[in-house]
Amino acid sequence: MTSFARTDRSILGQWWWTIDRWTLGAVMALMFVGAILVLAASPAVATRIGLDSFYLVRHHYFSMPLALAIAISVSTLQPRQVRRLGVILFLIFLALTVLTLTSGEQIKGARRWIDLGPLSLQPSEFLKPTFSIFAAWMFALEQENEKAARQEALERVRNAEAKLANIAAGRRKPEIEAVQAQEAQVAAARTLSENQLRQQKALYEKGFLSQAGMDTARSNYDRDIARVAEMEAQIRLARLAIGRDKEIAAAQADVDAARAVLAQSDWRLQQRAVAATAKSLVHDTLYSEGEYVNAGSPVVSLLPPGNLKMRFFVPETAVGALKVGQQVHAACDGCGAPIAAKISYISRQAEFTPPVLYSREQRAKLVFLVEARPAPADAAKLKPGQPLDVSLR
Repeated sequence: MTSFARTDRSILGQWWWTIDRWTLGAVMALMFVGAILVLAASPAVATRIGLDSFYLVRHHYFSMPLALAIAISVSTLQPRQVRRLGVILFLIFLALTVLTLTSGEQIKGARRWIDLGPLSLQPSEFLKPTFSIFAAWMFALEQENEKAARQEALERVRNAEAKLANIAAGRRKPEIEAVQAQEAQVAAARTLSENQLRQQKALYEKGFLSQAGMDTARSNYDRDIARVAEMEAQIRLARLAIGRDKEIAAAQADVDAARAVLAQSDWRLQQRAVAATAKSLVHDTLYSEGEYVNAGSPVVSLLPPGNLKMRFFVPETAVGALKVGQQVHAACDGCGAPIAAKISYISRQAEFTPPVLYSREQRAKLVFLVEARPAPADAAKLKPGQPLDVSLR
């Protein structure tokens, strides 16, 4: 039984609730077994290499408190600090391991140690735990990466939709208005040439105009008619889509592909977070951020409105008139209008209001537990443990 409360925010309290205690116990047990084995096996080895029989035992026992202190000190660090320390040490010991190839001390044919005067250092042994931290960090499932990938996919969708809208749409409104103004100009010129042709024709019939003048007026009129037809065609062209059918189809395919990538990013992001299946009240928080949680263990306790129920007791004389599904009304302080509910459970076992001996005269003191469930919308007005006044209907 630990003496640290869950609300203890001291260094030791946070360490106790964030450490994997099973792993800590296994490490302690392994160190104890190792100390026994060193005590049993190392004296013969020390004697064979010309050392005092307990030289290796003293060396091992001297190193154990130092190693335990380092392990506990590292376990008090925050995850971000552990990652940074692990990466830095990984790079340092990786460089030292490479250095042993050229400057390492050769012992029994192997170059694995670096001579540091009073002791020899084997960098590869320190490289193993730091590599585990480095690899775990590299393969960690971080929401930030998935959020960035989703944002990138969203921007690609917007870019593809903008390109499709640009290709599928016609010219801009000011461009169309400019073409319409030009069409009005040529229409006015056509009207003018038509009037001139009518006047020239009247003069020609009276003999006051030559055939050449008549031909010039007719050609001017035909030219203006052709210009009007040309400008009407340009207006229709300006209102059509800029791209061709195949270009529009390709742009639509790019939009569909970008939306599919966005859907995949949304799915991957959803796998990194657990959401409640219903809008609920957080009834209890079982773990705080940073605490160690076993796989499959609940983190919070949720109370959906549909699971909220009223519990009240009725006397033995009234329980016979109750039935499941019967409507009741409850009132509480600050709830406003009475809350309607339906009886969902009637206990079959009687209870005594005060602890008294049962007798026929005391039968009126028997009560039965009854449960009623309000509608989810009304249940949101209630709080667990709130006193209620229930009236039967």
